[in-house]
Amino acid sequence: LERLEENGIDVPTPRTWILRVDEEPPDDLEFPLFVRTPVSSWKRGGEQGRVCNLKQLQDEIELLRRAFGWDTPILARQWLNLAVAGTWMFGNAPQEVRVWIVDKVPAGWSFHYLHAIPSPRGFPPTEPDLQLLADLAAQVARPFRSRLIAADFVRDRQGHWHLLEAGPGAVAGTAHEAVFKFVARRLMREGAELAGDAVGGRL
Repeated sequence: LERLEENGIDVPTPRTWILRVDEEPPDDLEFPLFVRTPVSSWKRGGEQGRVCNLKQLQDEIELLRRAFGWDTPILARQWLNLAVAGTWMFGNAPQEVRVWIVDKVPAGWSFHYLHAIPSPRGFPPTEPDLQLLADLAAQVARPFRSRLIAADFVRDRQGHWHLLEAGPGAVAGTAHEAVFKFVARRLMREGAELAGDAVGGRL
C-alpha cells in the first residue's frame, strides 16, 4: 500500500492506518475497523478482527503482537460490508478474487477461498467485472519489479471492487490447479491455454 501511494497509483482501496509499536493511535481513526498484521489476520474465536472502539483495538493489538512479535506493525483497515461467497470454519467468506500478474500483465484470476468453498455465490464475475479487475491489476503492477505479482480484490455488497493487498506471487497460492499451471507456463514464457470455469480463468 505504501508503494502504491508513493507512486501515485489510485485504485479503490479501503483506507488503512499503520500502527507501529509505541505509537499512539491516530486521531482520525474511523470505526469499525478490520485489524491484522502485514503477514496474517487474526480469527479470534472464529471471527474476523473487527473492532468498534479504542478499547477493542488495544485488546486486538495486544493479542496480535503476542502471537506475531512485540514490534509487529498493525494494519487497521476501514471496515467494508463485503458480499458473501459462502460460509466456512471462520464464518462468512467474502467474494474475493486473486489476480495473477506476469511481467506486469494480468494473466489469470481465481476465487480466493476455493479450498473451502468449491461453489461460491456470485461467481463467475461478469465480463465487465473481469475487465475492471484486469485494468486495476495492471495499475497495481506498475511500481513493482517482481515478475509474478498476486493482487487480491474483494467485492462489497454494492458490487464495487476494492484492492486489499498485493505482493510477490512466489509466496501466494491458489486451489485452482488449472490457473496455477497456466500462470506457471506464462512465467516460463511458454505458450499456454486456459479454458477457465466459474471460479478461475484468464484475463
